[in-house]
Amino acid sequence: MAWETGADERDPLDQVVYRWSYGDLFGRQGMGPVAGSLDRELVQEWDRGLNSHVSMDRSLPETPDWSMCQVHLPGERHALILREAAIHASNRPGNNAHVLLDPERMIRPHTMLAAVWLHDRYGGGLTGSGIPSSDVRDDAALGTASIRPEAYRADVHETIRAQARENAELVEVVLAAVMRNEGHKFTLLTEHVGEDVVSLLWGVFDLARWVAPGGRTFSTYETSDAAMKPSFVLVPRWPNTPEPANRVRIDPRAEPGQDVFRRAARILVSRYCEWSWDEMLGTLREVDDAVGTHASNLDRAEHVVGPARRTTPPMPTAGRTSRDDPAGGVDSPVVGWSKLGYSQDLGTVEYTDTFTQEHDEQDEQDEQCEQGGPGRYFDPDGPDRAGGHARAGRDAPGAGDLGDRLAAWTGRVGSGPTVSGPARPASTEPIRPGLPRETSARSARGTWDWDVWDELMATRDGLTALRQAAELMAENGGQETPRVGRAIDRADTGSLAAALLLVEPPLLEAVIWRLAVEVDREYANPRREWRSLRAYGEILGRLHEGIPVLAGCDVEEELLHILLEKMARMVAQDSDRFPHFVAGLAGTVMRLRTFDGDWTPYQRILVRAMSTTDCYGLLQRECGRLLFEELGITP
Repeated sequence: MAWETGADERDPLDQVVYRWSYGDLFGRQGMGPVAGSLDRELVQEWDRGLNSHVSMDRSLPETPDWSMCQVHLPGERHALILREAAIHASNRPGNNAHVLLDPERMIRPHTMLAAVWLHDRYGGGLTGSGIPSSDVRDDAALGTASIRPEAYRADVHETIRAQARENAELVEVVLAAVMRNEGHKFTLLTEHVGEDVVSLLWGVFDLARWVAPGGRTFSTYETSDAAMKPSFVLVPRWPNTPEPANRVRIDPRAEPGQDVFRRAARILVSRYCEWSWDEMLGTLREVDDAVGTHASNLDRAEHVVGPARRTTPPMPTAGRTSRDDPAGGVDSPVVGWSKLGYSQDLGTVEYTDTFTQEHDEQDEQDEQCEQGGPGRYFDPDGPDRAGGHARAGRDAPGAGDLGDRLAAWTGRVGSGPTVSGPARPASTEPIRPGLPRETSARSARGTWDWDVWDELMATRDGLTALRQAAELMAENGGQETPRVGRAIDRADTGSLAAALLLVEPPLLEAVIWRLAVEVDREYANPRREWRSLRAYGEILGRLHEGIPVLAGCDVEEELLHILLEKMARMVAQDSDRFPHFVAGLAGTVMRLRTFDGDWTPYQRILVRAMSTTDCYGLLQRECGRLLFEELGITP
């Protein structure tokens, strides 16, 4: 499956075909799965969530010939569904459905929107093959498939974004509603949207990621907007049922026109229409840097509107280093709020289409969001976060007070002011054990070679951000400044984890502080990104390569211990997705025995992390096997 390779968004996905039959894969009559690329047991697991999304209500005259949706399913899985009108065997109107299974949400919302746009104009379905699902025979053994390649093309994205700018007024209304109703889902009426739902959602998704972070799923046609439906649904008529508690039905005529959210949306959308996407992206990054990851939508809106009330807007921040040029070239200026030009009346903004479109970084930025970077991904379709901290305290012996400790240390993290860490006793002796007797040839601390970082599951954006942080720190004599903190903030958690083995002090110390905060947040949240977990697994399996430098950093030893323990616990809880994790961890535990000094505390941490998980028995057996191998008594 796609998550096993972990390459990128374009990995092949498993697929299932649904239609009405007298006997589906499970012998049932009615709408059900008739063919797929998975075995029946796995199809049945997916079917429990899919069966409420694959049917298209064709009872209304307004029913379209097809619709697409991107849905979030139980178990942190996602699916892309194309539903096409068909006649059932009983001569009743119904539909067929082609489903691509996306277990780790590898397909970004913008890519899916591009697939909708392409199918609307050129046909071809989800994959672009044009083979109708009705032609797939029952019980066919399908192969994997990829979403159509045109959905990644920059010229397609440019065209859709241009159409979003032409639909600016409605983008403004919907963006304001999204900011105003934090954590809600939304229903749109076909009468208000017309045929521009793709461009509307494209513009909203472009901007909302930064000022109203949240999951972005959608359906281009529904007759119900029940709580389990996607984040955004388009309906031909308002449903007869009461508005669900977690959903807002947006009527543009009834939306507030002058509250802080509408004013913020008006400012953002007007600049979205006037500037190139590179310039706009720079300003959106600045918002995220300024307000912080955990700011409310109200805080973000007030920050956007705030400069209009000041006489001296803040200065622009530093330029952004190119994703494709780790050497440090600048390809995208970060535009300060001083460029916004607030002399106009905020109540009367005239939208224009005077813009240039040079690059499309949307998918790479979605990747950064999903991996925990700026504008961090939070899916409101998923379960509530309530109880997360209680779980963290229960599952991590001795780690329950990490939240309090981190609260006291937040001055060292991110874009806030730099303060000194906890005091350490002065000593002429080494604080940590010496160098190991053996050094792995794979250890490459200090390198910025992309291939090395890629091997540890870093991203190019993460590498770029950390390299920029290192350069800024070098310019300031090794001191962490707010600019250094902002650069580190732009690195995703997987890249921060890779940095534990690859960067040198003093940047390493700042990375540990930042990663400790991010891991604590993830640990309290059951919804975790597989890429971060895989990066943690890779690092823990090679921890022995960099442990002397890591342990010698000027950070509190207990903080480092708790960080490693929580990383190990999170990966262990999903160990079935990372089959080599336990073997790698056992290798680290055993290799630390060969190092100079006493590394028992780190061995004990890793073993303790496994002791209350299903991995403990596997760890014991693997350590025993390695010991037998070392002693030369393997049968």
